[in-house]
Amino acid sequence: MSLQLRQLSVRYGRGRNAITAVDHVDIDVPKGTTVGLVGESGCGKSTVARAVIGLVPVAGGQILLDGKDVTSDRARNSNVFRRSVQMVFQDPYSSLNPRMSIGSALKEALAHGRAAEESRRTAAEMIELVGLPQSALKRYPHQLSGGQRQRVAIARALAVGPDVIVLDEVTSALDVSVQGSVLNLLRTLQRDLGLTYLFISHDLSTVRYMSDVVAVMYLGRIVETTPTLELFAAPQHPYTVGLIESVPRLNHPRVRAPLVGDLPDPRNPPPGCRLSPRCPVGPIHRPDRKICTTEDPQAITELTVHRTACHFAARTAQPSVPV
Repeated sequence: MSLQLRQLSVRYGRGRNAITAVDHVDIDVPKGTTVGLVGESGCGKSTVARAVIGLVPVAGGQILLDGKDVTSDRARNSNVFRRSVQMVFQDPYSSLNPRMSIGSALKEALAHGRAAEESRRTAAEMIELVGLPQSALKRYPHQLSGGQRQRVAIARALAVGPDVIVLDEVTSALDVSVQGSVLNLLRTLQRDLGLTYLFISHDLSTVRYMSDVVAVMYLGRIVETTPTLELFAAPQHPYTVGLIESVPRLNHPRVRAPLVGDLPDPRNPPPGCRLSPRCPVGPIHRPDRKICTTEDPQAITELTVHRTACHFAARTAQPSVPV
């Protein structure tokens, strides 16, 4: 099952204090593939995830599953949608009930329309599917390691047989030593079950490992979308270049000036290109490029394989180095 976001917008608050956390976002996740969504903290990545599964209301745009509009709150709260789309959260401990055993948590997810014996059997199958022993069903979350708890969270998401899974920073709360095993598990499950992933992370190395296509987000907007290998080989948007070059590497000097300053106030984003006050190839370094402060490059971006919301992307693209 494919997932498409069309001009998706999400707002928090009202009046002067209103913040558009997600602003006209377009993302295509074809069936059986992984699209990575990457960006700085606060750029709107997790809000996209919560909008998809119905935890926050949508202010505009569409959410489509296999071309069917499921944007309304009623559609996203239906049992049919819940069986099709699941989410795995960042913190596996807070997403599990500490007073409920692992077996009970899995059976609770399966309770609707299933006999008790069927729920027990399915729970046992799910715990085995994620590489945990059957004894884990009798344990409580505090008796498991962080990696084991995240495997339980994955098992719970799989229990209803979803087609699409939204993965929100699923390894950021884990030790580096276990991150790889969880990522490998997710890739194996995708291959064996034909799952579709929207993989959200601030970690470029995990995004590169997991994703077929990467969408780069800045201040609520998608600034670049392209196949993963192409993105890391030759990023076109200055913000993407800045993200990649921000990763420390030995014996690889920067090839371009870094981003400057802090994120603008999301309640009052700058006109034109939102990166212009920080952009290393924009008007703060090139005064002749006033178009960056007056015309929104998002408006000229076409739905192509490699989409870049930058007036000077074609002239500023440079090869990057591996992450």
